Amino acid sequence: MNRLDGDEMNGDDDDPQGRRKMRTRKNQNQNQKGGGKEGKGGVGVREIFNDWDLLLPSADPYENDDDYHDQDLNEDEVQEATAEQEWESGKEQGILLTLLTIIVVLVRIWRLAVPSAVMFDEQHFGGFAADYLRGEFFMDIHPPLGKMLFAGVAYMLGFDGNFDFIPGNLYTKNVPFISMRMFAAFCGVGLVPISYLTMKRSGHSTQAALICAIFVTFENAMITQSRFILLDAPMMLLMGYTMLAWINFYNHRNRPFTRGWWFWLIQTGFSLFLSSSVKWVGLFTIATIGLCVLKYLEESRTHLYISTRDFSKQFSALFFCLLVLPAVLYIGLHVIDFRLLSNSGSGNAWVSPQFQMTLKGYDVLPVMADIAWDSKVHIRHANTNGGWVHSMPGERACETSRDQAMQLVEWDDDLTCWKIYPADPKLRQRHIRQKQDRKENPQIEFDGYIYDGDDIRLRHCYSKVALATHDIESLGSNKTYLREVRGVRWVKQPTEKTVWRVELVAEGVVPGLADDHGVQQQTDTGTSPKVVIQKEMKDQSVVVDMDTGNIVDGTESKKNVRPPRDQSKQWLSIKGFRLWNQKQQCYLQPSKVFRAPYSTCQEVGCIQGGRQKANTIFLIDQNVNPHLPSSTPSLSYQSLSFLQKFLELNRAMWWTHHDLNAPVHGSDDDLANTQTKQKPLMNGLLVEGGAWSWPLFNRGMTYYASKETNHYVYFMGNPVLWWAAAAAVGGYMFSCFWSVVKFLEFR
Repeated sequence: MNRLDGDEMNGDDDDPQGRRKMRTRKNQNQNQKGGGKEGKGGVGVREIFNDWDLLLPSADPYENDDDYHDQDLNEDEVQEATAEQEWESGKEQGILLTLLTIIVVLVRIWRLAVPSAVMFDEQHFGGFAADYLRGEFFMDIHPPLGKMLFAGVAYMLGFDGNFDFIPGNLYTKNVPFISMRMFAAFCGVGLVPISYLTMKRSGHSTQAALICAIFVTFENAMITQSRFILLDAPMMLLMGYTMLAWINFYNHRNRPFTRGWWFWLIQTGFSLFLSSSVKWVGLFTIATIGLCVLKYLEESRTHLYISTRDFSKQFSALFFCLLVLPAVLYIGLHVIDFRLLSNSGSGNAWVSPQFQMTLKGYDVLPVMADIAWDSKVHIRHANTNGGWVHSMPGERACETSRDQAMQLVEWDDDLTCWKIYPADPKLRQRHIRQKQDRKENPQIEFDGYIYDGDDIRLRHCYSKVALATHDIESLGSNKTYLREVRGVRWVKQPTEKTVWRVELVAEGVVPGLADDHGVQQQTDTGTSPKVVIQKEMKDQSVVVDMDTGNIVDGTESKKNVRPPRDQSKQWLSIKGFRLWNQKQQCYLQPSKVFRAPYSTCQEVGCIQGGRQKANTIFLIDQNVNPHLPSSTPSLSYQSLSFLQKFLELNRAMWWTHHDLNAPVHGSDDDLANTQTKQKPLMNGLLVEGGAWSWPLFNRGMTYYASKETNHYVYFMGNPVLWWAAAAAVGGYMFSCFWSVVKFLEFR
């Protein structure tokens, strides 16, 4: 105990400053123990919210309370130190935060209604909010929470979703766009006190925290993002709160399992869920917190010398609150999302028919089960963001070739139709003779089914070209193992490049296809599995024993409606399959790139070496063949479970986000535009989206431009702050690298 402490303890009762200092230090000691009585964290949950020191403990719980240790202070110095401590108290900090909040509110909401037209990404997020209010399913690359919040604001103000969010359209009176922008503005407002408290709780001075808050208040880019219907302001607010919650939890590290410790740990996990549910950029916050957790566990083990049992308990608590809790809440959020978006909508093309079966107002038509020679089929990629194999007459694979380009499109039309022919000329002739014989005698058994391992040729129904591989690399990719696929002139004599072998995939590989090839199953006790099929000759359903081919429920005494067959090897519609080309030793597969200048659709290639086989699966979702027997059943998809829908939607979000950044290949001019990362925004304006353009601040981005109203919104950050932040990050990374080098040299 130092001299000053001794004077206080020896009865300097006439010194009010000394008594005040003792009371302050007593409160700090209680805070250091965890708050409340006997350091147990208080007497109830309500005490947590009433105890400022418990919620916001000192930055360093190991710090010695003797603020004037080994110092000889006179009375004036004691008064000055006491005044500084009083300024750091909760009351004065609250006054400072209130003043900051008033200033940032004025900055964020000034002229919020200008411009009164749809600008930049308001067309997306405003439109998504309208889709929520109409209950129509849509597809976006971001998780649903941020759009739900904007939709909730609009719903409370009576908006019914009837407005087209088209860039440049003036808002009508029924659209509460000012209130929706106000929500984003107040998210920007909340970030300022959070940044201040984060600095304070990290152990920095009031002056440093104030400077940080002022920087956030007047940063140009943050002001712009928080004034419109965008997801950036809510995301930044929740990411900031996540870091504040972790720092407050970290400051309780010397008193684990107290109420304050649990409170901030759960708050950290909950805010991790919130930040990652607005934009997937929030996942970087999870990575940041993960590194902080490693530091926390290392300090707990080496500095606090806790037992293995206590260490295991803390590890389990961290694992549950920071991983399990956010994951469960994220999955639960999609339960709400699917309930709100229960109707068919604009996002149908982005998900599989199995997914669409769960939406109201969308009926997936049954498909003829048997694939046979001369069937006209529509080939759909099984991947969730896939589409149909398509070829457009006049679209050339390259300028020097007459071959047609092959693409994967998001819509199904006449140009996605393909007719199946045998690759063996002798089999083709036999099939032609059988068709003629069956015309004369319909009782002749049909023998044109296709089985696993059969070689086929595909002819485009409209342009009459053959689907063929080529011995050159795909134009849309620089991968040597991806071959070009083109539409070549059809000839009667097959060539190796036009021959494809059918390979059926195992059951369960494609979600939503039943164990019996996508057919809805019914099981009766003591009998064989039976399936519900629809006979095209009658508009009714019957139950057929697939082992015997006999009707077991329906019209009596009808035998052998269809011949017995090995269903594991026969090619059926809506059953996953691959197409293998022996010539190039490759599987048909869409390429994850765009092909400019003639198309923005995915290129169809042929991948060698067995790579990415999960991305080579296709389905037949339309099948027309007048030569099939009238007893041919029709199959339909099964509805997906919630977990299957959740996984499919998030995969679609991931790949759609990936495709937005896919390279564009084409002419030299297009390649030059790709290298500068220039993409059209709206009204002919160009923006620059290169990764290095942001920290280096090469240029900004036009959010809105109107010559009629003379209103312009240009997104541009504060150069001084951006360059300083980039330099600070670079300097920190260099210092870490240098520390590692010195450490290795020392060893």
